Amino acid sequence: MTGAGGLRALGIDAAGKHGWLGVLVDGDGFVGVHLGSLTELVRWAGDVAAIGIDIPIGAVGGGARRADVEARRFIGVRASSVFPAPPA
Repeated sequence: MTGAGGLRALGIDAAGKHGWLGVLVDGDGFVGVHLGSLTELVRWAGDVAAIGIDIPIGAVGGGARRADVEARRFIGVRASSVFPAPPA
């Protein structure tokens, strides 16, 4: 995968207790993988222009964010899908 002038990007999402999911994207298309650790995933991707991880990191302030509380209330039985941001 080397299309789009060689630029590559990696999208990452946690797979709960089952490791990490990654999608590597470039001008040629995309490929996905499931690996046991974030370190393995980043090494697998190699040289990339950007990495995006689907979880807020380093929220300023303490306690639950109102947006998270309201989102959990709104989606009901799927409330565990809303992850709290870890403290900064």
